[in-house]
Amino acid sequence: MDSDKNKRLHLPFPMGPYATGCMELMTEYSSEGSFARIFYPTNIPSDQLNKYSDKWVPWMPHEMYLKAFASALRIPYCIFKYGPTLIRMKPYYIPSISDAPVSDGEQSFPLVIFSHGYAATRFVSSNFCYSLASYGFIVAAIEHR
Repeated sequence: MDSDKNKRLHLPFPMGPYATGCMELMTEYSSEGSFARIFYPTNIPSDQLNKYSDKWVPWMPHEMYLKAFASALRIPYCIFKYGPTLIRMKPYYIPSISDAPVSDGEQSFPLVIFSHGYAATRFVSSNFCYSLASYGFIVAAIEHR
């Protein structure tokens, strides 16, 4: 984990030539709907990513995921909730720009469907997903129900 000049704690910067954008996509609000976090290349120069730290995406979108992790790992929820806070005191962010414009170059970008597995969720492997996007892939990290 890293920290930028604004003291916003974040996952490592992607290494590819593209800064990445990120958006959440839900097809419908029902048990039949699908939910995904989409990472994609943007027109923003990758060396300018720090300038957009106020638009970075929170790594964990909602506290309810902490409860699910604690339950899956059989760890008391209070340890999961307050332990990290005592160590770092701030949330972590993904250095990917929320709802940034998609790269408008004439090239097309291949699509990767990412299935997280291992009792996890769409954001657990964010570093892997936005790293792929920084090399010119569109990555859909799917939420399982």
